[in-house]
Amino acid sequence: MTEEGYSDSKIESKPAKVKSKKAVNDRVAKKKTNCRFKEIDLGINEITGKRETRYIIDKGPKTICYFFIFLIIAGTIISIAFPPQSIKEDKKTIYYVSETLHGIITAGFMYYMCYICRGIMGFIILILFNIFYWLVLSPALYT
Repeated sequence: MTEEGYSDSKIESKPAKVKSKKAVNDRVAKKKTNCRFKEIDLGINEITGKRETRYIIDKGPKTICYFFIFLIIAGTIISIAFPPQSIKEDKKTIYYVSETLHGIITAGFMYYMCYICRGIMGFIILILFNIFYWLVLSPALYT
């Protein structure tokens, strides 16, 4: 012991536990999500001699989302081309404008939700939005 009360022996401290990049990548790849992951092969690491891979999220709409967006656009075009016969002549302009805006907003929203891998949630939100849209629009156009 020295005069300050400390021993001369070396104080051993444990190094901070650092997660390896492989462990982080494996955890990300195994995480449950709606998105797909792309595996990128980085080749063999010169230091460790092991093959390295990274996982990145493969974002963007896939086939089902593109099909649903196509149906939204086709439905908008059909509803504009063949308006209901019960709409009065003085309210047809309101009908055309509202249908066009509704189609653009719906298709854009669905594309965004599919881009962030939340297509099912976007579909549910659109169902609720369409119910509200027709509850508000129907009395305005048909009376």
